[in-house]
Formats: sequence, C-alpha cells, structure tokens
Amino acid sequence: MRITKTKLSLISLAGAAVLFVALSSRAAQEPIVLLPRGVFTIPVDGSLKVRDFTANHRGLYFLLATRHGASLEVLQTDSDGMVTTHFVLPPNLRADLIRVNDAGEITVLSRARNNRSTFLLFDRRGQPTKTIPFGHYTWDYDIVGQTIVAASTEGVERISVVQEDHGKDRHQLSSPAPMRIVVLGGQRSLTVDQTTATVHLVESQTGVHGPTKLVAPEVQAVVRPKNSAIVRSVAKSEAGRIYFNITGQKLQEGTAVLEVAPNGTVVQRFRCKMPVHPVRPGETLFPTYLGISGTSLLIVDTGALRVISYDLPK
Repeated sequence: MRITKTKLSLISLAGAAVLFVALSSRAAQEPIVLLPRGVFTIPVDGSLKVRDFTANHRGLYFLLATRHGASLEVLQTDSDGMVTTHFVLPPNLRADLIRVNDAGEITVLSRARNNRSTFLLFDRRGQPTKTIPFGHYTWDYDIVGQTIVAASTEGVERISVVQEDHGKDRHQLSSPAPMRIVVLGGQRSLTVDQTTATVHLVESQTGVHGPTKLVAPEVQAVVRPKNSAIVRSVAKSEAGRIYFNITGQKLQEGTAVLEVAPNGTVVQRFRCKMPVHPVRPGETLFPTYLGISGTSLLIVDTGALRVISYDLPK
C-alpha cells in the first residue's frame, strides 16, 4: 500500500499524540511517599566532619576529616549506628571519596593538586594492602570485586586491582561537569552528568550508549540557577537498582529520589519526608548523600551528623 505525504503526516501526528499522552500519564502519577523509619546520630565528636559516604549490605562507611583536614579516618557502622570498624588513615594524606566492595575491602581515592589521582586499598579491618597511581583527575568511581571503574576527565576506565593495569579498557566520554558512576552487572557501567542529568551506559565490549536525558517532573519542572546540579547523589542496591537524589524540591515537602533503569528511563519516583532539624526550628535535615543497605534507603545529613533510614518498597 502506498502512503501519501498527507497520510504519513497524519500517522506521525497520531504517533506524537500517543507519545505525549503516555508521557503525560507517567508524569501525572504521584510519587510514592516514604516516611522515615529511624534516625541516628553519626557517632563522632564535633571536631570531625563527613567528607564522603557509601553503603552496602555490610554496613555504612563514612570518610571523616578534621575541620582543617589534618587527620582522616574511616568509620563503619551498622544500620543502627553501632560502630563496627574505625581506623585512621596515614598522615599527610588527602582523601576525597570512599567505596567498598562486596567483600568489605575499602578503597579511598586521593586527588592530588596536580589533578592526578591515587587509589588506596585497605582490607576490611583497615590494614593497608595496596596503592594504585592513576594519572587522571577522577570525578567518581565504583568498585566491584577486584575491579575499579573510574569516571575521569579522560573517560570511563576499568582498572584491575590485581594487575594494576589501566588504559586498556577506556571509553572516551568527556564531560565539563562532575559525573557520577555506578557499576552494573556484565561489565556495564552507568554514568550521569550531575548538571545536565544526562545518562550514558558504558559497556566494555560495545562502548558508550546514549546520551539519554533523565525525564521526570522533578527534573524538567523545576527552575534552577544556571549550571547548578540536578543530580545531587547516586546509590545502587545489591540487586543492581539505581537511585538518584534530585535537587530543587522544597525539603518541607520531602526530597526527591528517582529509581532509574540502565537505559536512563525513570522506573519509579519517591518523595522522602525529611525529619525536622534537631537545633534549627522550622528547618529539616538536608540530604547530602544517598545510600542503600539491604532494603533500606539511607540519607545522610553531614552538617547535622544524622542518618535517616527508609524502607524501600519490594
């Protein structure tokens, strides 16, 4: 059957209308409201601040620093705030990020002033095991097993902890803004540009897929200052589910968390109600970091030294 230009235009308009209705229907769905299950105070004294945070099924991990950065420590707690591991990092060290693999082995990223990075590895008791120099400024990284996957100014790169090799599995992915990265199964990684909310899927064999723009009312319907972050923090569950904390909401109404599929589409929208601030009347706690431990979604306020836990729907 021959399709004329007029009929083709009608078909195109009909398809666009169906797509618009589908998107409008999805956008109209109300987010799931999550209420806090509990709040605990991070067990540190006032001389320390939280520089970074991560979590997995083994517990919660905090990278701590004194106010002037003269001393760095790693603290591990359970989901109730009980300390299970605590050790001090070597002196005269700059440390910015902390990640932990499934075995409980701890990796700390140190960024030097010359923009080069170094990975410091520790066993789960805090004993140093290895140092791996890395020649590029690193936005973020994740670790699975004995493989570090780094998002740097040169792209996304896999680094073997055992062989200490890098540069062999690198995919070009330039971004002028900070990127976050999570490692998925099957040698796949997902990156997100925090300023544009642009997602890429990176596969070792087939390369970079995307970009995909994150689409949700929490992203497009909020007016933000120019060049400000849209994605505040990222977390991954044991089952490989990905969660983004989104900026721009009134915290009195809750902070927005999106569950995102590897292709960048939004699977579910959550609104996490924030507890009131312990010493600031009329204010709520602030969502600095996001984490997942078991079936718990965790939000950390580094200023108030509080951890808020929520039950994720099954």
